[in-house]
Amino acid sequence: MMLEKKTPFKEPAHVDVEVDDHIQVFDALKIIWIEKYWIIGFIITSVIFGFIYIQNFDHQYQTSVVVAPSHEEAMNNISSELGGLASLAGIRLGDGSTNNAMIAKQVLKSKQFARSFIQKYQLKPLLLAAEGWDMEAGEWQYDESKYDVKEQRWLSDDKGKSYEPNIWDAVTYFQNNTLEITEDKKTGILNIKVQSKSPNAAKNWAQHLVKDINEYMRARDVAKSEERLSYLRSQLETTSITEMRSIFFTLIESEIRKVMLARVEPEYVYQVLDPPFIPQTSTAPSGVSVFLISILIGGFIGLIFVFFKNAILFGISKENARKW
Repeated sequence: MMLEKKTPFKEPAHVDVEVDDHIQVFDALKIIWIEKYWIIGFIITSVIFGFIYIQNFDHQYQTSVVVAPSHEEAMNNISSELGGLASLAGIRLGDGSTNNAMIAKQVLKSKQFARSFIQKYQLKPLLLAAEGWDMEAGEWQYDESKYDVKEQRWLSDDKGKSYEPNIWDAVTYFQNNTLEITEDKKTGILNIKVQSKSPNAAKNWAQHLVKDINEYMRARDVAKSEERLSYLRSQLETTSITEMRSIFFTLIESEIRKVMLARVEPEYVYQVLDPPFIPQTSTAPSGVSVFLISILIGGFIGLIFVFFKNAILFGISKENARKW
């Protein structure tokens, strides 16, 4: 009788995998402990760079003013009611499809308006020569190698070339770094954000922007109405037809109403819903957040370095063992 051959007992495969996983985790923790000074060094270096970043951060202060279209319906009603009469008289009053608020928004975003705004308030040195705002002294800090504060003039280099930038450089900086406009499409309400190195300047510029766009649109509409009035009065003098004279009188009356409305309304195109304020804190990230992020970045880079370093050393030692 043949004896049955017994198969030797084997441990389940997953046991080896679990043991191997435990060994790998243990080895990783062992490497971290042995190489801890490298990791600490990377963390300290990262924190130092974070501190330098905070110290050299271009501190900006941001405020905002919320505005809504003003008396738009009244102006559109005048134009729509008299549009037919105006066409008979040979002039065009326009329609409500392109209203003043839409035009004013595009003017606010235009380079020409930014240029006139910068020149009117002499902002070029504040935009391109100022380095910051001294909170204690309450005054601007300038790059004195390029701009003479006392004489309020731009300096020149050794070759006699002035450091004064082109006006369009100031316009580009203003549009990209100072002014931001967002609109609620449903209501037409604008949120005008202004950013500056001075908290006081941020508030003042926001106020000036709203005031100036209202003045610009007022002057524009008054000039158009006065031009139409001049034309209507000249036509009135050359016609004797009763019906046409009646049309001209009606149109003249409407244009006079427009001029009066424009001149007596301070918030001509936009009325302020939420005025700007003096910001108390800059847009710079907090020191605590930069410190924590620096620790995380330094620790992560340190871990990658020590594991990569040990992987290379292990590969070299293994290659040498094979040679022997």
